[in-house]
Amino acid sequence: MPDQKGIMFPDGVRQVTCKDCIDGQFTIPISMAFQPIVNTATKRVYAYEALVRGVAGEPALSVLSQINSDNRYFFDQAARVTAIRLVSELGFASRDQDNKLSINFMPNAVYRASTCIRATLEAARLYDLDPKRLIFEIAEADQIVDRKHLMDIIEVYFW
Repeated sequence: MPDQKGIMFPDGVRQVTCKDCIDGQFTIPISMAFQPIVNTATKRVYAYEALVRGVAGEPALSVLSQINSDNRYFFDQAARVTAIRLVSELGFASRDQDNKLSINFMPNAVYRASTCIRATLEAARLYDLDPKRLIFEIAEADQIVDRKHLMDIIEVYFW
């Protein structure tokens, strides 16, 4: 159902993390492309990396160039939830598969790690995707501003 900004979060996934997320003005429709990550030793797909795209297949830069301090927090959440929803719709969440899903997060968009991950975990639960199949990847385009904050995020997300 649409939130107060018109962004679609699936029923059961609450976008209730912090004021910056709730007040975010993210109105950019997004989709995802899924790039395989191959284990070269086994020559099998190990994971798929979710790469943001526009809904008509526009490249990542066309979406990312619209991200600013007013919508960064909301975009970060919406991108992860969108990736989980789409892989579920593609049958990825099936229990007979063991591939992982690599999803990016922007360290400067995580206000408080323990609450900002909530929508991602709720989406995984809703779409029956075992959270152990999630790989959290630090978005390389996001310049690290506060190393201690990044270490706090890593401690919560990765342990």
